[in-house]
Amino acid sequence: MNAQIKITGLGKLELGSPIAIINELGFKVKPILYHEIGKELELIRNSHSNSAFEFIADNPEKHSAPYSSLDKTVRLFFIPKLYVSDIIEFESVRLKFFNGKLVEIECSYSGNLIETLTLKYGEPKNDLKDADYIFTDLNTGERVPKKVKEYTSIWQNSDKHILCTSIVLKYFSDDGKEMQDSNIKLSDDTYSVEIKKAENAERL
Repeated sequence: MNAQIKITGLGKLELGSPIAIINELGFKVKPILYHEIGKELELIRNSHSNSAFEFIADNPEKHSAPYSSLDKTVRLFFIPKLYVSDIIEFESVRLKFFNGKLVEIECSYSGNLIETLTLKYGEPKNDLKDADYIFTDLNTGERVPKKVKEYTSIWQNSDKHILCTSIVLKYFSDDGKEMQDSNIKLSDDTYSVEIKKAENAERL
């Protein structure tokens, strides 16, 4: 792992950037109220427009931190696609700002991005965890052993607050089909306690 190069961001998205970076990247901010997220999410994910969607918590009783925050010090944006170069694009980009500064960047897994991170920041620390899972065939009732696997790659330098993590999770649906979730996240946890408190704000 290369500890000499400071991890600061992904492409033009730099940790600590102001919210204005969204406009500077050519996106217009469009607010989406919490109660509209479920209805609009598929449309949002497949959007190829120049919109960056800000998730707004408008229903405290049904507030969900992954999509929105009740505390206005935390603001969350979603960009369907962000092109970094001719060969690298970020998909499903989620940006978290705290007190107007970018503290977390998350996007869908990309092999090209993994290669770029490794070239820039050195070899990551890799880890594999697996767990036994018993799948019951709904048609035959047969119990079939399966394994859930989680592949993790971590880049970290001397600043222990800044961490870049890639996670690939392989699991099985109720009908036995193999599924996969994956993402890459770069975060600055300097303000993690304050952010967690804000995201878990008391519901009305």
